[in-house]
Amino acid sequence: MTRKFGKALASGAFIVAAVASTAFSCTSGTTSGSDQDGTGRQSTAPQPGRSEDAGTSSGGGTRQTTKPKPHHTTPTTPRSPEWTPSGPASVTTCGTVANGYQCAVHGEGFKPGEIVDWTNVDTNSRNSELADSHGSVDFKHVVLDAPGVTITVRLHGEESGQEATGTWTLT
Repeated sequence: MTRKFGKALASGAFIVAAVASTAFSCTSGTTSGSDQDGTGRQSTAPQPGRSEDAGTSSGGGTRQTTKPKPHHTTPTTPRSPEWTPSGPASVTTCGTVANGYQCAVHGEGFKPGEIVDWTNVDTNSRNSELADSHGSVDFKHVVLDAPGVTITVRLHGEESGQEATGTWTLT
């Protein structure tokens, strides 16, 4: 008759072994008893503190295995060279625009890839744009106000700290 038994290891693995024996006893982690398959071999159960698997060789014994050491790698991200501004940031606006129409605004001199916050100083409305690979931002702004009013917009680079202010007049 074949009997199956299992043993849970501290690592969470579970060992299952089949023993071809009707009479066996367990003492101190070993299994011994008569062999009913006529091979003359005794089975050995896992010893406490050892990591063994249930794989058997053609000789019928268990083999000892060790856990592989974990392979640790530290991901590296290439560092970009420090960015230094080539000068102060600047803003170019449309100059004058009819009330209710879009004014194109262009800012430059910011760190490439940084978020540039821009604020309409007169209404305190805030927005943000992402600087392109050249450190420039482009956006359009519509203001509804009385003709002759001057609109002021302030741009601020969140990482670089670069600032620029531009104005335009409604007609």
